[in-house]
Amino acid sequence: MKSDISGFSAARHLNSKRFSKSMHDATLTKIAIITSISGMLLLYIALETGQPIAATPSAILQGSTGSDVLVKGYINAITKHGNTTVIQVTATESAGIVLFRKPLFNLTNHMSIEARGTITEHNGTKEMIAEEVRVV
Repeated sequence: MKSDISGFSAARHLNSKRFSKSMHDATLTKIAIITSISGMLLLYIALETGQPIAATPSAILQGSTGSDVLVKGYINAITKHGNTTVIQVTATESAGIVLFRKPLFNLTNHMSIEARGTITEHNGTKEMIAEEVRVV
């Protein structure tokens, strides 16, 4: 048995292994980058579709019970009952927003607010149970 590997053929063999390894590393890098970008894109889409679109108080009056809404308007009236605050919000029409905890700030009439919550029906009238109220 004769094994005749010249210096040229041995060097070529080593270079092809290095080239193959670098191609493998480059492919893995590309796959990692594509996967990362795809994941970030999917997270962005999930966040955007998960947030309700800001609307006027008519969204409460016309929306389906159980729907999540984000309402912007001006405070028209405030009624407090212990830890419960009922806010009447007006833009072009008026709707009720109920907050079952004390607000973190003092609410006053004519203040511009944004409230996020779920539409419910109480005594035949649609209102929103607020999860969050903030001044805008």
